[in-house]
Amino acid sequence: MEKKISVEDLLRKLHEPGVTLQDLSPYFHIEPDASGPFGMSVVYDAAKVELDKLNDLGQRAALALPGFNTIVRMLRRAQFEMKLASGYSGPVIVAEGDSWFTYPWLDVVGALNDLFAISHLAAAGDTLAQMLDQNEYIAELHRVKADILLFSGGGNDALGGGDLKAHLLPFDKTLTPAQHLRSSFSGLVDGAVGKFDQIYRRVAREAPGVAVICHGYDYAIPDKGKWLGTPMKQLGIADPAYQRGIVHEMMDRFALAMSRLAARYPHVTFLDNRGTVKDADWADELHPSPPGFAAVARKFAMAIRAHSSRDLPDGGAKKPGPRGEAAVIQAPQPRRGLKQPTGLNHGISLHIGLNILDKQHYGAAPELFGCHYDAHAMERIAKQCGYGESAVLLDGKATVTAVQAGIRAAAKALGDGDIFLLTYAGHGSSVPDFSGDELDDGKDETWCLFDREMLDDELYDGWRNFKRGVRVLVISDSCHSGSVLRATLDGTMRVDLSNPDLRPRPRALPDAVRRDVIERNEGLYRDLARKLGADAGKGGGLVQGRSPRAVSQPLNATVRLLSGCQDNQTSGDGDLNGLFTSRLLQVLEGGFKGNYAGFHRAIKKLMPENQTPNHWAVGRKDPAFDAQHPFEI
Repeated sequence: MEKKISVEDLLRKLHEPGVTLQDLSPYFHIEPDASGPFGMSVVYDAAKVELDKLNDLGQRAALALPGFNTIVRMLRRAQFEMKLASGYSGPVIVAEGDSWFTYPWLDVVGALNDLFAISHLAAAGDTLAQMLDQNEYIAELHRVKADILLFSGGGNDALGGGDLKAHLLPFDKTLTPAQHLRSSFSGLVDGAVGKFDQIYRRVAREAPGVAVICHGYDYAIPDKGKWLGTPMKQLGIADPAYQRGIVHEMMDRFALAMSRLAARYPHVTFLDNRGTVKDADWADELHPSPPGFAAVARKFAMAIRAHSSRDLPDGGAKKPGPRGEAAVIQAPQPRRGLKQPTGLNHGISLHIGLNILDKQHYGAAPELFGCHYDAHAMERIAKQCGYGESAVLLDGKATVTAVQAGIRAAAKALGDGDIFLLTYAGHGSSVPDFSGDELDDGKDETWCLFDREMLDDELYDGWRNFKRGVRVLVISDSCHSGSVLRATLDGTMRVDLSNPDLRPRPRALPDAVRRDVIERNEGLYRDLARKLGADAGKGGGLVQGRSPRAVSQPLNATVRLLSGCQDNQTSGDGDLNGLFTSRLLQVLEGGFKGNYAGFHRAIKKLMPENQTPNHWAVGRKDPAFDAQHPFEI
């Protein structure tokens, strides 16, 4: 019988120079029943290690997964420092991720360690949310002066979040494998994409010049495991071909979403691993065996070599020289590798503010007071956020022609991942629906520009010119702006006079003025509706989703609205800013750090009951846009 090793001797062995995970593998084993989908319970093997003295359950628990992650990090940290001390002159790398980077006894990083100097932060079981919150990788990129960040994450999301059964329909022979996925699965992928977008942006902002290499997962093979095969069988999905078809659909959706996101960022490379691991090279339902991980690692090695030779003055070969511990702990120096981005994306903004309107068209329209302040405040935000081009149109300069020209120019200039910010402060109104596309209320909602009202159909016509992947953010501080589409009710504003922030001055054309404008200019608006055409106007400028009509030419861009009130409400004007704009500024200047949904909730909490801001988006779904900080380029 083989003699057991004592715990003390094994711990001493951990600290021997040059020891590897493979050297330690005989003394551990995985407990499948205690493991999570992307985190293993790794414990000492009682047949190989003396455990008689470890009677305390707390001690035994300390030998499970956290201990394994710590051991991996410790050993790989030693390998990293030894490689640097040996005169290594290649790219310096930080690896953050999940179990594809930390798996017993060989994983992607383990397969790359002989080739590259890799500072290891990955931990089996870590989720994307944990990695994003802990933010260890940014400090480590600076500490070691890294060229490249390897990132592995999202597999838990892509395979059902550890609860695949909740995202599948019971077996139905009339459905394809892909149709067995519930709509909730798309939410998992969207959430992962949003988190990756934040990671890419954080690296570009806080560690400029560092390349990011991330990856997708291969087509795992459902077996009898509790993460894929068992939940499928519990729903009656027992056919192996159906099971594999479902996994293929999940991996395809994840890879497509991730590749589209990575294409927006010049410092990001996405490795599509579908079809990389052979069927025989899977260790379990979710993880490759050593040959499978080696196949994935070869793709990483190619990407690392491509990045390490990019944009270097000597054509790619780094100058040799020792890089010991002293080099590791120095203060951050200018980055090597990729050139520092001049900006991830391009931003253009247009800000409209109208206190007065053309009397020839509007007659006795009341004057407003805070709209110029709103436009300038929004311009300041745009400049602070780094928008490259900003323009302000006030009163007589804010004509329909000028606004349309600004929208067209932005649509022509912006590409995938870029953003157009359009803000409006002024009167809101409506005209009869002469094109017949407003089936629910019979009215086209409008912005009151200086020379005439701009129809929601015209706005929609402008959105259709934007290219795929462009983000459009519209801030509308005007009455009845819940969708910049719907009708006014009675043209009055219910005001809480006890609240000094609410003045009895709504940003809506009084009902009598609205009717007079229509009566005197009916021909103009009728001809305009006819020119736009029913198809061009279907769906409106920004559709809230009550009953959106079919759109003959769907949007390639994503258009997001933050409005000052609901359709049946009015927005309060002020002597400085409008009430909605003032609360928006209050939240933003108070250090808000969340996404658009959180931003809307924070503003809403500060508003009176009779003025409720709205928030929604139309066009192409963009989960990265959803997760971003308001106004972020």
